[in-house]
Amino acid sequence: MNKKKLVCYWSPFISNVATVKAVINSAMSIKLYSKNKYDALILDVFGEWESYSKCKDYNLNFYSLNNIKKLFNFSSEGYLRSRIKYLMIFILSFNSLKKFMLKEKPEFFIVQLVTSLPLFLN
Repeated sequence: MNKKKLVCYWSPFISNVATVKAVINSAMSIKLYSKNKYDALILDVFGEWESYSKCKDYNLNFYSLNNIKKLFNFSSEGYLRSRIKYLMIFILSFNSLKKFMLKEKPEFFIVQLVTSLPLFLN
């Protein structure tokens, strides 16, 4: 039996935007229409996907990349605060994303939002 190929989604969000629904719909489509050839995995960078991972309606796989949830309790409203949060995501996720990519070697890696870190690692 062949092992399923992995499709990973990198989409850390600091506020609820339309990209969240797009990632969910895309991952659900891969699971539904790939005829068991691919498995979709959404990377939960700092707990932003936690409420979605608990929802039984989605039946999706999530991978907790970091354990830095408490660091992101501050508000990200405004240009400066959001950039600080993006910079923290980059710095604190660098090693964990690198280790994940080397270990799992996903067939496809879909990057949305905060694209600088995956592009830098590539």
